[in-house]
Amino acid sequence: MVSLRRYSLVALALLGSAASAQDGRRPRGTLVSGSVIDSIARKPLVGAVVQMVTADRRERFGLVVRADSVGRFAIEDVPSGHYTIGFYHPSQDSLGIEPTLRNIEIEDQPFMRVDLAIPSPARVRAALCGEDAGNVTSGVVVGTVRDARTRKPVAGATVSAEWLDLMLKRTGMRKTVAHRSTKTKENGWFALCDVPGPGSMIVM
Repeated sequence: MVSLRRYSLVALALLGSAASAQDGRRPRGTLVSGSVIDSIARKPLVGAVVQMVTADRRERFGLVVRADSVGRFAIEDVPSGHYTIGFYHPSQDSLGIEPTLRNIEIEDQPFMRVDLAIPSPARVRAALCGEDAGNVTSGVVVGTVRDARTRKPVAGATVSAEWLDLMLKRTGMRKTVAHRSTKTKENGWFALCDVPGPGSMIVM
């Protein structure tokens, strides 16, 4: 579930970079830097592609950079103006979420810090399953079903999860088998909502 916006953003960034370099000079401006973080895994997103493009007509500027081994990035010589900044990383595809874009304004300042992140587990869960799905302690299982021979995504496949629920009652311990199921989308991606979190289950 990948937004087409990321491709247009890259294209604009490349065009902006070419335009800013036509006169052979590097304009003096703001240093925009920060970190890209995976809020779910609580670690830097190494190699994330950070993209920044102008959002108004005062300047033509665009650039694509990669986050380093600790998730940091830096974009130099950014002129004053309004900009859109975002990032792409394969982790977003695996979660089925679109790249997050932010609007920022730069006004003759030497430095601006902009930190970017994959949303928190609670926000991802709400986006995939809805605000009222299950309870706050339940989990979500996401993934992609592929053909074992061709490695191509399989659309319309049924994915099921089963786990053992234990309930303590006056008469003793009651065991029940709970399950959830869903179908994969056109790109083979699926999300199983309201599963144990944490917990053990069988996915098939």
